[in-house]
Amino acid sequence: MSSCSDEASDKECPLCMETLELDDITFYPCKCEYQICRFCWHRIRTDENGLCPACRQPYPEDPVNFKPMTSDDVRKHKDEKRMKKQAEKMKISDARQYLSNYRVLQKNLVYVVGISPRVSDPEVLKKTEYFGRYGKIQKIVTSVTPSIPAQHLPLSHTAYVTYKRVDDALRAIQARKVRQHKSVSAMSNFLGEI
Repeated sequence: MSSCSDEASDKECPLCMETLELDDITFYPCKCEYQICRFCWHRIRTDENGLCPACRQPYPEDPVNFKPMTSDDVRKHKDEKRMKKQAEKMKISDARQYLSNYRVLQKNLVYVVGISPRVSDPEVLKKTEYFGRYGKIQKIVTSVTPSIPAQHLPLSHTAYVTYKRVDDALRAIQARKVRQHKSVSAMSNFLGEI
């Protein structure tokens, strides 16, 4: 049995159902090679009947098959685990790559353009004088750098305002279409209606 294989790193103790530690991967306390963690082995020997749960033979004083891992084995195991995590991340990002061509619609999200730099802070926009009056806001994300719509217009920011309810987002859009706020332009678009 390879001490660094992927299936070994995912093994669980059949008694306590905890993932086996690095030093438990090569721990077989009985001749029948029923593998348990050292914690359960110690508990069985000291607090219970001292018999192997599989073959019912008494456990010897020294484990039958236990070879502590060397520092090279530990390093190799950690490297393999790190490589496995990187491969999983790559697989997830590759699976999501095709989504870059699609637009995700959220009915509770309002996209706002033309926000004055002086009120572009998310905490300011959450206030009842601005977008907080239409309902409970979950999140506001504003543009970091101001966009220049045209050379003759002043600098402006954009924001994504995520409301808790769809009705609140719709109310914000309808109110913005009817009148223009002092420092926020009236151009609000409900994603999904564009």
